[in-house]
Amino acid sequence: MLRAYPRHCALLALPVFACARHRAPPDPPVAWSTAAPGLDVAKVAPAPDVEAWAVRYDQDLYSLSLRWSPTGLRIPDALPKGFVAAVNGGYFERDLRPSGLLIVDGRQIQAESGHHGALVLRDGRASLSYLHDVRASETASVLQAWPFLIEPGGADGIRTDDGRRSRRTAFGIDTAGRGLIVAVPDQGLSLHQLMCLCRRLGATSAVNLDGGPSTGFALALPPGWTSETATDVSNLLVLTRRAPLPQAADERSPSDPARSTATHAL
Repeated sequence: MLRAYPRHCALLALPVFACARHRAPPDPPVAWSTAAPGLDVAKVAPAPDVEAWAVRYDQDLYSLSLRWSPTGLRIPDALPKGFVAAVNGGYFERDLRPSGLLIVDGRQIQAESGHHGALVLRDGRASLSYLHDVRASETASVLQAWPFLIEPGGADGIRTDDGRRSRRTAFGIDTAGRGLIVAVPDQGLSLHQLMCLCRRLGATSAVNLDGGPSTGFALALPPGWTSETATDVSNLLVLTRRAPLPQAADERSPSDPARSTATHAL
């Protein structure tokens, strides 16, 4: 779903983030819960009658990939076996052509459009940067996305709240370098509210993804959240484990020596 947003300039001299000026009283801390080693989930109420889902993951343990199809993709139908989490990607045209730069595993699918932000994936590790700073490689994937909710360096990407609420998704990076996947699947937020939510979740940089009927999110691990896309989308972001988690002793087969030893020791 194509939407044009002007690039917002950061006023670095401003001493207080816009979220802090608009919030009273302060929001309570986010209650993260561990769904798997290196992966936390949270359900947050950023506004009355609005529910947001968030996934925070260790980039050493999990890999993010960019999936694209000229005929369209949907969540959950297009998700691969063994996925951990997934979210819709960037904007696209009516014929499903990406609205901006899209590079998948080194192959350019669409040229850049304007000067916006970019989500860059190298060896499954995500980073956010300005589009003019991106250096393509033979293996990197790049998704042009806009607007920045939190600029690289931490300044506000959205200066004012226009009150236009919609279903939203976003991707961010926190102070520890962990990836953040954020979805507001139902009632919706304004872009300014989404920026404030990303800050509350710990993001130091964040970018808006497509929204509205394109909004889709899935979490394979308990609690198993899923919000289906209402339309075909051009691209998806899919999170997988870099290596299988070790099996617990009671999950091994009876012939497994490790299980036999443990059982015998009892």
